[in-house]
Amino acid sequence: MHGNSNIKFYGTVSLCNVEINNYDAIFILFPASLSSITTPIGCILSGYLMDLIGRKRTLIITEIPLIIGWLLISTSTTVETIYIGRLLVGLGSGMVGAPARVYTGEGVFNQLYDEF
Repeated sequence: MHGNSNIKFYGTVSLCNVEINNYDAIFILFPASLSSITTPIGCILSGYLMDLIGRKRTLIITEIPLIIGWLLISTSTTVETIYIGRLLVGLGSGMVGAPARVYTGEGVFNQLYDEF
């Protein structure tokens, strides 16, 4: 994408045709990828939390950054607030993966083990 190439963006609410140049597109697409930065940190953090406070409590705690992040995004008035919200959403998304699988796996295993 060199030169004067433009990206055409068609809004979903209104059918207006808005042209966005490459420079503007970077700043529109950048916040969407911010959550990918903190997701691995959340994965590592949840492993330590599972051993420290247990699987169920870790699952409950993982919702805190998700809720705060989405509240920041939905009530933001500045771009920086959206960035912080996306970082928190990524952290929470990374944190919820491992404990959910471990908690479900251990619960199902114990239930099946008791039946035999």
